[in-house]
Amino acid sequence: MCFHPSDYGIIEYIEHILLPSSRNVDLRKLHAELYKLNAYSGPSGLFCKHVDTPGCLPSSFKGGDLAVQHDGQEFRYDWSAKSETTIQQVAFYSDCEHEVKTITEGDRMTLTYNLYVTEL
Repeated sequence: MCFHPSDYGIIEYIEHILLPSSRNVDLRKLHAELYKLNAYSGPSGLFCKHVDTPGCLPSSFKGGDLAVQHDGQEFRYDWSAKSETTIQQVAFYSDCEHEVKTITEGDRMTLTYNLYVTEL
């Protein structure tokens, strides 16, 4: 399987959010570099707080919410509802801690990419 987020419009989508329009919009570009593949298996698969940028691949699982902490707030993402049919992504700055809550069933697969902004 060959997968790159730019082939599915994911990088362009994230660019619109993280690189808002400015007079230099044509001079900045977002690039993704594959960092690692993660596999979390239930029951009890989890990952303690850490820092990186994951994307969730289609696989059947329950549980395994992604919790992201920043400035004393926590944001939770439930990827299990669409896990079998959808590639899901989340992007956040590298100083955000996050953790994968307990997987109760199945296997949760993620690809982690480092995102870089380049000046053209």
